[in-house]
Amino acid sequence: MQNWYEQTREKTEYIFQDIINHDFVKGLMNATLDKDTFGFYVNQDSLYLERV
Repeated sequence: MQNWYEQTREKTEYIFQDIINHDFVKGLMNATLDKDTFGFYVNQDSLYLERV
């Protein structure tokens, strides 16, 4: 019998794969992400967090 985490992870594996295969995440992982692209994402996070 699987526990809750195992069941959830199995059902959402496709989402996890989409996340780790996203160009932004791949660029972060292999240190090839363009500085301007990274800055854009950081700025977007900042704007979001100001409103939360």
